[in-house]
Amino acid sequence: MNEIKAIPEGIIINGKLQAYSDVISLFENGTYDSCPVDAYQALQEINEAHQRGWVDPDMDQQIVMWRWLVAGMFIRELAKNGCESESITPGEDKYYTYAGGGIPVPLRMRNVRNALMCLVETQLLQILGSDEGRVACTEAYRAMVTNFPDDGGLILSAEGMRQITGFLDAFVTMAVTGAFPDNRAIH
Repeated sequence: MNEIKAIPEGIIINGKLQAYSDVISLFENGTYDSCPVDAYQALQEINEAHQRGWVDPDMDQQIVMWRWLVAGMFIRELAKNGCESESITPGEDKYYTYAGGGIPVPLRMRNVRNALMCLVETQLLQILGSDEGRVACTEAYRAMVTNFPDDGGLILSAEGMRQITGFLDAFVTMAVTGAFPDNRAIH
């Protein structure tokens, strides 16, 4: 666990000052996928900095942080339910087995983040357009989270769990029934 502290100029991580935008990009590029304690602390510090008026993340940055938070909460639920496995390849993150669709599917944090991008963002941006779609994305992610002080503050809401598992179940069904095309589409 790293020492993480927000100040007006940015976030200090282990004594080194980093710009808020650089820290937010760590969520997008997967740096925080294997160290959720640091990620949750960084999210908390960014939130507190926002409340103090030190930083105002743009819509794209908010989407990145909300996506990571929702994916992290889903992974945490899998871990709580005993679905965590060590990677057999050295240097790779742990994976979690999701078996809701009847067939065990190994997932890593990046898989869940990518699924959310498809499930939430792509759909809303296509339907509503860029500006309205971005706002709708953050609202959709917020609806997937609920406050539960007994479990450390925020947890995945029942609706969030339903949406993510529904998407994964549909994916498994498509794979089992051969609903995927034989050849990749060429664009």
